[in-house]
Amino acid sequence: MLTTDALPANQQTNIVDNKTLNATIDESVLLKIENDLENYEKLSILFLMYEEENYCIDELIDMIDKSRLDGILCKLILKNIKNWKEKFFESITIIGLKNIIINLGLSINDLESRYSANVTTLVIKIHTATKIMYKLFELLNEQQSQLLCKLIYKDIPVIKFNQNDILESHAFYWLSKKYITISSDGSCDLSKIHKHMKTIGLFDTPIYHDMEKYVKSLDKNVNEEQKIINKQEKIIQIEKEKKKIITNAYVVIINEINFPTNSEYETRYGSNVDADDLRKTFTGMGYTVVQYNDQTEEEIYDIFDNLKNVVNSSNDCIIVCLLSHGFKGGFLSHDAKEIDIETIEKKICCDSFVDKLKILIIQACQGENTGRAIPGADETTTIVTDCRNTRFLKNQKTESVSKYTEFFKFSATINDFVSMRDTQHGSWFINAICEVLRSPKEKEISIEKWTRLVQENVQEKRGKLPNKNFDAAQVPHSDYRLKKKYVFPLCIVDNSIRKKN
Repeated sequence: MLTTDALPANQQTNIVDNKTLNATIDESVLLKIENDLENYEKLSILFLMYEEENYCIDELIDMIDKSRLDGILCKLILKNIKNWKEKFFESITIIGLKNIIINLGLSINDLESRYSANVTTLVIKIHTATKIMYKLFELLNEQQSQLLCKLIYKDIPVIKFNQNDILESHAFYWLSKKYITISSDGSCDLSKIHKHMKTIGLFDTPIYHDMEKYVKSLDKNVNEEQKIINKQEKIIQIEKEKKKIITNAYVVIINEINFPTNSEYETRYGSNVDADDLRKTFTGMGYTVVQYNDQTEEEIYDIFDNLKNVVNSSNDCIIVCLLSHGFKGGFLSHDAKEIDIETIEKKICCDSFVDKLKILIIQACQGENTGRAIPGADETTTIVTDCRNTRFLKNQKTESVSKYTEFFKFSATINDFVSMRDTQHGSWFINAICEVLRSPKEKEISIEKWTRLVQENVQEKRGKLPNKNFDAAQVPHSDYRLKKKYVFPLCIVDNSIRKKN
């Protein structure tokens, strides 16, 4: 039987997939959308969707220069980009055009999760280099933007635009002059932008390191002293970018199964399967695993307050797994007390663990809405939710300092939605987490790849909820604050630990 980890609600939202996107927009809808956009928004979309082989860059620059931007999206996108719909949705999600997304009847959280909008180096259809450049433009203040243009126009002649135009306008001109190159065949070069990052105050920042992938040898006219500096910086960067294998994690599993009989929360059948799966998987990776069952609010706080006394210098990572009923932004203790996830995050993102990787895995609903799959799904199971008993149905109306870095949060579902749990085989999310880590194909796996494969696994699942006449679906959500590339080691465990009927 399938259930969820939160309160169901009357409202259902379609889970976004290719079929939904294709059916949502066409030429006439695009024209209506364009009429509601500001010129700077149009240029940002065009830049993110840039394809060297399909853009007439000189024509585009001429249109920008003469301020002939009416209908520019329809003229260039429909004319030049064959499969434009997915790139368009990815672009407006990255830019954050929430009103457009809402008016199209789509879920903002769903699209943000699908396109990893807040992760600079993860893309679906658009080019990583254009996303990096866009994120750079968004990061710069007015003074930094003007300084960057001043530095660049010492290298190439100023023919178009002025320093008050948005940076995407300048970027199209830089592309036309081959000052930067972004090509689908992989021959991208952001070296000349990258060399100015230190001057504008962005050296050794995440965006600086993201751009490293597209840095080639600098111009031959660079003097020898600058070459030495660049070489030294490169050595430092290479050392920083070496993958870091998580060898000795300390894992805490809090498994909440039973709740007061007079409360509105049902017993979470199947949660022991999840806890056992997690314990065996992380033990198979050589990690220290401590499991707590049915902990009260006070006991949970005691566990995390005492964590600094049990985690030692040899532990390179702390992994916390929360398995319980949930609500938006929180989860339930054994005594049915509401605990904010932000509170747990602050307890592990502390001065004692500033140099350690912190991973928070949450199997709990984060809202009331049930994700509805598009009709025609192949796989269907009977499921329930980790939620309040439907007898109690009612409407329910997250500082960037060093100790908050090296943190990764992976939730079973996006905000406002329930998560699914099979009462016999455990939850979709935890099943996928362990299945990917135990894959014999993966001798080691990066957090980024692990996240993507778990996303794919869960998003493909479908199930029937009691008293629902549609296939339920689920989209996990991740929150990256990582500076390094972390890798999980090989998991040595019997892959048949869960026997399925």
